[in-house]
Amino acid sequence: MATATTINRLSALRRPAVIVFLICLAIRAVYAWIHYDPQNPYHVWQDGDQYIGLAQSLNNSGELRLWGRLTSLRVPGYPFLVALSWKLSQPHHFACLAALQVLLSSLAGACLFLATRKLFGPVAGAISVGIYAIDPLMLLRTHAVASEIPSAIMTIVSAWLFGRVQERYSIGRVVACALGFLGAFNVRVEVGAAMIFMACASILTARAFKRSIGQWTPARLGLLLTLFAVGWLPWVWRNWKVHRAFVPTTTEGGFNFMTKLGAHDGKFAWGLEGLDFVHTERDVHGIAKGLEVQRDRLFFQTKIKRMKEQPAQALKIMIRNVVQLYYPVPFFYFNLYDPIFGFTLVFFILGAAHALRLAWKGHWQGMPLVAGVVGFTLAYMMVAGHSRYRSSLQPLIIMLAGLGLTKCYERMSRERFLTFTGSVVGIQGLLFAFYREPLKGKIILGALNLFGWN
Repeated sequence: MATATTINRLSALRRPAVIVFLICLAIRAVYAWIHYDPQNPYHVWQDGDQYIGLAQSLNNSGELRLWGRLTSLRVPGYPFLVALSWKLSQPHHFACLAALQVLLSSLAGACLFLATRKLFGPVAGAISVGIYAIDPLMLLRTHAVASEIPSAIMTIVSAWLFGRVQERYSIGRVVACALGFLGAFNVRVEVGAAMIFMACASILTARAFKRSIGQWTPARLGLLLTLFAVGWLPWVWRNWKVHRAFVPTTTEGGFNFMTKLGAHDGKFAWGLEGLDFVHTERDVHGIAKGLEVQRDRLFFQTKIKRMKEQPAQALKIMIRNVVQLYYPVPFFYFNLYDPIFGFTLVFFILGAAHALRLAWKGHWQGMPLVAGVVGFTLAYMMVAGHSRYRSSLQPLIIMLAGLGLTKCYERMSRERFLTFTGSVVGIQGLLFAFYREPLKGKIILGALNLFGWN
């Protein structure tokens, strides 16, 4: 009887999830077709060269190499995925990789629908996937050799696995949750770190306020973290054998911390003078020279020293990074306003507020999502100040936006709901119509002026 009930539940979920997947697939396939360029069949830029180089090295030697040397510049998850695609698709490498990204992005939409439906109901699930399907940032990241789409999937899956233990405890579910967090860490370090923060903040905050977060307890959190640490040890050991140094994650963090804790226009950025390399050189990490670990540590030490010397300026930069992270543009160099994310942001704030209100009353199903958003924000506040890095975080924002819009519909009269939603849409339309790049600068600098820091 129990087995038949489970099969019926899975069948009930399968059909709408397949429909969602096909809708997302159709939209992304059209987008990829429109942007197809025979001369450049796939966009390779920024991190893409590194991922392709690592993938080719994996296929040729089974090792992560760049510039002829073993490296720890990137975690292995996405390079392995690119390597597999590369190996199975000869000679049509980029076409297969493009198709893979489209499929993964569509799969992320189906996962988001199922997770939101599980947490907040079918209406919120439908709203969330409707936003996701046409979200410009997620569409843009579909058409690039970049790890944001797989990391978005891991964000959703990790949050869902955490919720399963919250719903009913078992050793198997805790192990699955630890594997989900490991998968997130193996795709993007900051995603795994944000998921760990989500778990710790949710459980320990609930404990501090004497609230229950389902079946989670501090002891079970300790088990989760222990399993995660054991699963991560092979990567740390591999890095020790390669570098004879303790490298717990990657050697990319120092460079990001050094160069990206500042604005792209250089107004608040600090230069790199005094370091033993030229910023424009291709191998900025010193991999070819065998200086990968040394440079990573030098970057960290230099930036921390400057932050201690100029704490007010460091705070300015971090606030500016948060403003730019959530500023509604689909990508930092696009002179376009993103009305879809502007609309999403309004209802995300309402959804997060409702989740916190429910948590205070003892219903914590939405609290981990809020904690995950906070974890992402703290991570990117230190290393990035543009919307590209929001890609991995976007699913959590969209899920909470679905909750916010659903609650507005349930609690308002039809007239008030239509008036409020129409006003939000109208304002976003005006901002899109009249947006210019100077407006972006005025808003960001105006936010700093409120604190007298500009």
